[in-house]
Amino acid sequence: PALGSNIARMPVAVRRGFCRELEATIGLLARQYNDLPRDLARREAMAAVATMLGSILLARSANDPYLSD
Repeated sequence: PALGSNIARMPVAVRRGFCRELEATIGLLARQYNDLPRDLARREAMAAVATMLGSILLARSANDPYLSD
């Protein structure tokens, strides 16, 4: 989550590398949805990655252990 805002300010080469790794992660996760059509599997994988990153951001931001753990 802090990484995202830092990556956005990095040089183009760094952002390309980040994007390449993000695409690889999405692809890896999408292949686990082997019962779905390829485009739907990719959308599901993107949603899962976004959910995971968003949950980290929220957990780090909350000062309530119930929300952050």
